[in-house]
Amino acid sequence: MIIRVWRAKVHKGMEVEFWSFLQAQAVPLMHRQPGLTALHVGSILWGGGEFVIVSTWQDLDALQTFAGERWRDPFILPGEERFLIRAWVDHYHDQVVSDHRPP
Repeated sequence: MIIRVWRAKVHKGMEVEFWSFLQAQAVPLMHRQPGLTALHVGSILWGGGEFVIVSTWQDLDALQTFAGERWRDPFILPGEERFLIRAWVDHYHDQVVSDHRPP
């Protein structure tokens, strides 16, 4: 499995509109992708205009089907760039050490 952590900083005053954009555009698109195993979308606590999308993919092929040949770069939807100051992405191997869950 691959963990993809996409982060973005948005222009001040556009946080609510960007959140709506993510919910209306990005989340439904990602949920339709074969090989997506989990999706978490959030914003930084106490403001600051920073957002994160953490997704897990069954393998690199599934991620490449979604993000294309430039899968190492942030995937930006049409119209999304107007919100963004900066976007970046990192990828991690899922290396589960334990499946411990709090009681």
